[in-house]
Amino acid sequence: MKFREHDLQLLYKKNLALKQEITDQESHAQELRAQIASLQEHIANGEKSKVDLKVTHIRAEAELKHEINTLQNSLQHANHIIDKLTVFKAADESNEIDDMIADAAKDKTKQELIIDSRGMVQYDIYQAERLSQQFVDILNFQLDDYETSLSQLRKKREILAGVQANEQEREESYRMELDDIVTGFKRRVASLLEEQQQLKKHIQGLKVIYGNYMGERTQPTVQRMSDEALRKYSAVIHFSSDGGVTFAPGKDIPHCAKCGDKTIICPHKSMTTDPIPLGGSTTHIRFVQPPLRLRSSFNREAFEADLVTRLAEEEEEMEPTEDEDPNVSSVMKRIWGNFYEERGGVKAKVNRIFPVPRIEVFIQEIYDARWSFEEEVEMDQESTKTLPKFLDFFYEFMNNRYQLQEVATKAIHDIFTALQMHELFNSNVSLFIKHLAGEADVAWKYLQLAKKLFSKYTNVDALKYRQIMQVMYPSRSKELYEQMELEYVAFSKNRFSIEMVEDHLMHMILTKIEPNYKFFGRILKKYDYQEVNALSCEDFDECLGQLLPAASIHLKHLRYHVAEQDAKPDAVPIDRLAMVASYISLYCCYLNNWVPQALMYTDFEGGGSGVTTSEGGSGFGRLGDDVGGENAQMLQEQVDSLLQSKHENVEVDQRMIEEEAQKLAKRVEILERMESKADADDDD
Repeated sequence: MKFREHDLQLLYKKNLALKQEITDQESHAQELRAQIASLQEHIANGEKSKVDLKVTHIRAEAELKHEINTLQNSLQHANHIIDKLTVFKAADESNEIDDMIADAAKDKTKQELIIDSRGMVQYDIYQAERLSQQFVDILNFQLDDYETSLSQLRKKREILAGVQANEQEREESYRMELDDIVTGFKRRVASLLEEQQQLKKHIQGLKVIYGNYMGERTQPTVQRMSDEALRKYSAVIHFSSDGGVTFAPGKDIPHCAKCGDKTIICPHKSMTTDPIPLGGSTTHIRFVQPPLRLRSSFNREAFEADLVTRLAEEEEEMEPTEDEDPNVSSVMKRIWGNFYEERGGVKAKVNRIFPVPRIEVFIQEIYDARWSFEEEVEMDQESTKTLPKFLDFFYEFMNNRYQLQEVATKAIHDIFTALQMHELFNSNVSLFIKHLAGEADVAWKYLQLAKKLFSKYTNVDALKYRQIMQVMYPSRSKELYEQMELEYVAFSKNRFSIEMVEDHLMHMILTKIEPNYKFFGRILKKYDYQEVNALSCEDFDECLGQLLPAASIHLKHLRYHVAEQDAKPDAVPIDRLAMVASYISLYCCYLNNWVPQALMYTDFEGGGSGVTTSEGGSGFGRLGDDVGGENAQMLQEQVDSLLQSKHENVEVDQRMIEEEAQKLAKRVEILERMESKADADDDD
């Protein structure tokens, strides 16, 4: 007995020592997890700053390229002017022979440069168009600065979001800063647009006047016999300051409207006797006769009315729009057609440059705004409010953001141009375009929900990927899970990461091979009794009522009516409803703290759909109505432990406990044998 007590004491001491060691290891593991989380947060912050620096670098590079192009154009223009001025340069220090040779050369190559009324109008048009181009560049810079200010304000709000103190003051400060940014932008751009509109009218008026000078049909002129006689008594004086190479009329000579030139003598005004001064640089003068084109009649009211008609004609004469381009995809053609035909869009002269990171940030901003808007409607079960189309929400978002309709139209055209540029090279852009075109309405939200699930994992390995599949695709067979894992391994080349899982899900959604989409598509086809490849709202509700009892009627009807806006009334295509059902399934799982939602539908058991009932399938799939309060709580704790714990450490600890338990069991068995033998000896 003393040996037994001694062994038991040693056994208890060792057991306590092992428990203490396990506790120390757990605390050490917890400290390591905290360090890992801190390092991962530091890495994430570094990645964010890296993305910001990259965007800033791309923008600075684009601005520098634009400035380089502007300087090159200015340099070419200056070189052209220098080349012209070298022709007019005179050699003052040359001798008389050189002057005679130069004069002879001038006489041979002399060209007359006469700037008449038409030339002046043409030059004014050129300068006004250059000024209009500068206004366009200024507007683009204003838009870029405005978006940068909004982005910085949002980042500031996100950084301060974790601070609980003075939350009301922080929100008030955010609203005040936002109002200041929007008000300043609206004031500056409104003034710029007003100047731009006045300049546009001025250019169009100059074009009309230039057309009148060129003899358009709307302003006919007549040539009478008396004009020839009157022309003999009309004269225009031209001055030259470069040795008779170029001539120009005097600046101070009054203009005659009937002659169409600055005449010093004509039949339409009395001859002046005032002397005409010659500048110190004047070398030659000459007299020419004006065209003397007389209008048969002139009515100012008719001329102004005709000017309005001409301005309208100028508006109609536009270059082909993007929806007429054969190289544009059919999806983008629908978006462009809606922009020009239904929204009254105008093609921008110069589009802003949107690199891929910048357009992805903009798309995510649209998704966040749409998410907040839809969440309010979906959570209110008694609300009768319906959700607008994704495209209508996009236009409303842009109009609210830029305040001015003309500016919003310009920004929308820039966004559409960038989307068209990156459509074939970026999956996020391609999915966003499908929603704008009305080909999808909930795929983006399904992807956002999946990203929320993925974000619960700091890193992904094969085991955690199986956990993700069991949450997203519950009640599937073991063989189907293995097939999904093999497909992912083939896609990712055996690389496990959050980004790769997101890319794989995006690939499956775009190619329509996503497991939930395929499964619900097969199930919904069973309810298509008329074989029209579409379901009514009642049939859709009945099907999901059996598959997903936890889904609310309000949510099902709400998502059906959103999809119905791009289809026939009460006849939404099954392909569209399959994605809607996939979203509802994952959304119910999201509302239930990521507890997988069992698919309760026994009619299709063993039908090749991969569905299992409450009697079979995986442990995550057995979530029928018989789950009680204790079982549900245990299941919730199990799911939370799977989502939050480190599986490798759990396996190590469990293995050590099992080994020590086996050793203790053997020792207890030996002691029991010794005790039984001692009792037998006592009986003898």
